[in-house]
Amino acid sequence: MAMYKKMLVNWLASLVLVFLMYLIVIAISILLKQGLGIVQKLAEVWKVETIEEDIYRGAIENFTAKGYNTMTSVVIIYMLTWYQAKFFMYYLRRTLEVNFLIVVSPLVTITYSIDKAGDNKAQAFGAFLKEIIMKSVVQIIHAIVYVVFIATAGVVATVQPILAILFFAALSRAEKITRKVFSIDEDGFQKVKLPFVS
Repeated sequence: MAMYKKMLVNWLASLVLVFLMYLIVIAISILLKQGLGIVQKLAEVWKVETIEEDIYRGAIENFTAKGYNTMTSVVIIYMLTWYQAKFFMYYLRRTLEVNFLIVVSPLVTITYSIDKAGDNKAQAFGAFLKEIIMKSVVQIIHAIVYVVFIATAGVVATVQPILAILFFAALSRAEKITRKVFSIDEDGFQKVKLPFVS
């Protein structure tokens, strides 16, 4: 009798999660929007958009120079364009992944009771919740890294273009270091421990 009572409780929890999941997704979206709003304000204070335009303009104006300045300009334009395209692809991929997770969320919540029946742990739901939270958080991390490096490179580029190139080269390394600090690896977020997910 106790086993059937436990199964019924798990099925009820699964049913509640079906409706609760969209509230969780909305809460994650609101927090993400707030976080990106803070990064946007930081970018406006540092005038990152103007800095990008200034870097392009300065590099294009150097095309008239002979020799080394022309090569420096080409490298700066290439690197800035590359990182803008790279981060756009990151955001696009992340958006598609999060949207896919949202679409399959009812299926994951329905299987909650089946998963919980075996060993009294809901691994699929826990992994799903961890993944959707971390996929959302990584956008803020990428935005912060990009804003800080573009702002710094913009200040440096006006004085010493070679150092700006080094800053752009370090951008990928900074992203890898940030991923390591937050325990985000290429396979996902398996090392991250969320206290409320069992």
